Amino acid sequence: MIFAIEDNSRGKVTIDTLGLNRDELVDMRKEYYEARKVIYELATLEPPIPESKKAKELMNRYIQSSSQYALMIRCALKSNFKSVS
Repeated sequence: MIFAIEDNSRGKVTIDTLGLNRDELVDMRKEYYEARKVIYELATLEPPIPESKKAKELMNRYIQSSSQYALMIRCALKSNFKSVS
């Protein structure tokens, strides 16, 4: 689900107007998030395995501004992919 930052009224209206919390969109974002979480776990393994380097490269790509859901992934990285409920 998407929530307006600091419960911002303009953000809420945008989310509602565009239907950003439609089930199919929520499912797509969740699937994308979960796949990136697995890649993050590979990237941060200690000790690293050969795939860790490639996983780090991928994570760097996912946070680029032109990448789909870049902000979501940046926020997830800040929290070490801790779930928000």
